[in-house]
Amino acid sequence: MGLFDIHWQNAVRKWLLAPWNTPVGKMLMLVAVLTHLVNAIWVLARRNMLGIAGWEWRQIVSGLLIPLMLVQHVLATDVLVDRFAVDHDYYSIQLIYWYLAPDKGLWQAVTLLLVWYHGCLGIHYWLRVNRWYQGQQSYWLGVAVLIPVLALAGFIASGRQLVRMLDETLIATIKAQANLTGDYFTAVENYTSYAWIVYAFILLLPLIVRGLNYFWLRQQTVGQLCLANGQNIRLFRNTSLLDTFRQHGIPHAAICGGRGRCTTCRVLITAGEAALAPPNAVEKQALDKISAPAHTRLACQLYPTGTISVQPLLSPDVRASASKRPGGLDGHEREVAILFLDLRDSTRLGEQRLPYDVLFILNQFFAEMTAALHETEGHYAQFAGDGLMALYGLAEEKHVRICRQALKGVALMQEKLKRLNAVLSSELLAPLSCGIGLHFGRVIVGTMGPPAAQIISAIGDDVNIAARLEQQSKVAGYPIIISSAFLSILEIDTHEWPSYTMQLKGKTQEITFYGFYEIPESWLLGN
Repeated sequence: MGLFDIHWQNAVRKWLLAPWNTPVGKMLMLVAVLTHLVNAIWVLARRNMLGIAGWEWRQIVSGLLIPLMLVQHVLATDVLVDRFAVDHDYYSIQLIYWYLAPDKGLWQAVTLLLVWYHGCLGIHYWLRVNRWYQGQQSYWLGVAVLIPVLALAGFIASGRQLVRMLDETLIATIKAQANLTGDYFTAVENYTSYAWIVYAFILLLPLIVRGLNYFWLRQQTVGQLCLANGQNIRLFRNTSLLDTFRQHGIPHAAICGGRGRCTTCRVLITAGEAALAPPNAVEKQALDKISAPAHTRLACQLYPTGTISVQPLLSPDVRASASKRPGGLDGHEREVAILFLDLRDSTRLGEQRLPYDVLFILNQFFAEMTAALHETEGHYAQFAGDGLMALYGLAEEKHVRICRQALKGVALMQEKLKRLNAVLSSELLAPLSCGIGLHFGRVIVGTMGPPAAQIISAIGDDVNIAARLEQQSKVAGYPIIISSAFLSILEIDTHEWPSYTMQLKGKTQEITFYGFYEIPESWLLGN
C-alpha cells in the first residue's frame, strides 16, 4: 500500500495488525518466538557443526541473528508502548526511520530481508524432496523474490512521501500524537542493550554445556563403528551415527540436514543390529514411506549403543530426488528361483538371414518368452543378446509356490516356442530351440546397471550356478536342466531320473542336476 500512498498504508495497518493484537494472535507470536529460541539452543547444544552443508550454516547463522536484529523493533513497537503511552502508526514509524534515526530504518530493512531469507531457506529445504515442488520451484522463487521487493518498495515510497511532506509543524504533530519522548527513546536503547546481553548469555550457556558434555562423552565409548573399508571408529554415547561420520570427516549423504525429513542418510546394518534400539516414530515413518528393507536405518536418527557394522546405501553427493528412491531395491538378500535361457544356434541364424529378418525373429522369440514370464509371475532380470535371465520370488515368500511358478514358466515357454515355430515355419530353415537352466538359492537382489538404465536383477554364487546349468544343457543334450537344490524344495522323488554332477570353476563344490526334455505335468499341479 505504501507504493500508492502513505495515508492508504496507515489505514490498512489496523486491518493488518488486528489478528495479532488479539490474545490468540499474541500467544501465537510468543509461541513462535519461543519455538525458534529453543530450537536455536537445541542446535547449539546437540547438533554437530562438523561436515554440515553450506545451506545449513546459512540457516543456523541467520536464525541466530534474527532475535539480535529484531529485539529493538519489538521493544519499540510492543513491549514499551504501554509503559510510555506511545501510540505508533505508519507516520511515527516512518518519521523515525526516515528522519529521526535513518540508521534504524536501514537496520529494519536488513532485518526484513534476513527473516524472509531464513524462512524461505527452511521451506525450500523442507519441500525440495517433493517431486511436485521440484517442478514448480522456479515459480515459487519468483513469489519469494517479489514479496520482499514489493514490501521494501512500499517502505521506500511511503518514507520518501513523508519526507517531502515534513515541516516543523508536522514533525511536532506526529511526535505529540505518538507521544515520542526522549525518555522513550532512551529506554528503547537501554533495554535493547540488556536484551542483547541476555541473548548472548542464552547462546553461550549451551556452548559451555556442550563443551563439558563433549569431554564427558569422550570418556564414555559404547563400542566401535566398523566400515566396509576396514576402518574402525569409536562410538560415543548419545551421538548419532550421522554425527559420528561428520566428526571423523567421512562424507555422508543427508539432504535434509539430518532431521529425518528424507532418507538419503540411510545405511545397511550388516552386524550388531541386536544391540540397537528400534526406530523412533520419525525414522519409522520415513523408512515405511520408501518400503525400506530389513536392516536399513537412518544415520541421523540412529544412536548406537554397541559395536555395529554399516554400509552407506547412497553416494555422499546424492541429489534430493534420491530420497524418494524405493529403499527395497538398494540391495538385499532373498531366496529366489533363477532361470537362464539361451537361444540355440543364433549365430547360424544370423548367417542365413538378413539382419532385419534376424531382428524380426528375435523380437518374436523374446516377446513370447517375456509373455510366459509375466503370465507365471516371473521377472525379466537381464538380456544378453540371444538369452535372458529371469527371477521368481521377488514378491513371494513361499518357496514351494516360487518353484512351482518357475516350472510353469518353463513349461509355458516350451509351449509358446512350439507355436512360434509353427507360425514362423516359412521363415526358418530349422525350428528354434533353446536351453534352460533352473536353480534355487540365496542371492542379492537390487537395482543394477548404469545410472540412466538401471534394472532389478540379482548377483551371487547361485546366479552363477544357474548360468552354468544352462550351459550344461548343450553338453548333456537336454533342453531343460534343473538343479537338485531346486527339486528338493518341491520334495520331488528324483530316483527315476538320471543325475549328473559338475564342479564349479574355481571351487571344490559339486552341483547335482537333472536333465529333462519337458516338465512332467504332475509337477505343475498345485500352487
